[in-house]
Amino acid sequence: MNAEFNLVHDRDILETQFLASNYVQQHSMLLADIDRTFSSLWLFQAGQLLFHPLNNVVCAAILHNNFYVQGLSLLTAVLLLTADTEEQALALVLHYCGSRVFRDFQSFAEQTIKTYSICIFKAVIRLFEDQGEPLHVIQERLSQSVYHLVDCALSGLIFTGFAKKGIKFSLRILDVVMASTNLDQTLLEVLIAYAYESSCEILENGDEGVVQMMKQGGGDPARIIQTAKRIKGKFTAEINNLFVLLGMV
Repeated sequence: MNAEFNLVHDRDILETQFLASNYVQQHSMLLADIDRTFSSLWLFQAGQLLFHPLNNVVCAAILHNNFYVQGLSLLTAVLLLTADTEEQALALVLHYCGSRVFRDFQSFAEQTIKTYSICIFKAVIRLFEDQGEPLHVIQERLSQSVYHLVDCALSGLIFTGFAKKGIKFSLRILDVVMASTNLDQTLLEVLIAYAYESSCEILENGDEGVVQMMKQGGGDPARIIQTAKRIKGKFTAEINNLFVLLGMV
């Protein structure tokens, strides 16, 4: 029984990888964008080869959703470094590729989820190791996250807020966070304050899709707006200083 399951499981994975590989061959722009985006990050060196597990997941996610999302590779990398678990990271990546893909993911067999998640996690570990980071530092960085300081349900809304400012801005923020060997608590609070500020605009504009997503995730839009306004007032000067630090003003 187990042998039969493993055979089917392995065949499914091979089929997914084949489809993803076919898609990449037909869309050279995808690989070019992934390479260009990753080479801009502090974590990566220009010209460094991408790791196949991470690349396969990005390609498969786009393939399932049938359209190309600019900067998906950046989003994937950030999510992998900020999710509470590998499974949650993969779920978030698929969620941002479209609700239909996310629903499909929820119906996947647990073993399939774990297989992909482990591949992704190992790829991220390898990226840190290539930068000469000791293993204990890698584990510590992966266990700490800006988003651990806020409700997990807010992660989607926060990324929507960052996305409004564009990929380059998100890259600069990731640079600041990841390049700091000892993250300053105030800087983390400022980053969260900025995310809340952007997210608050989205909620107040009445984006019904985002509001429904927050409710399904256990979030309370009214409470988020209230918190955002409070934090925004407390950190207005710090947020302006952050813009200067990131070279955005």
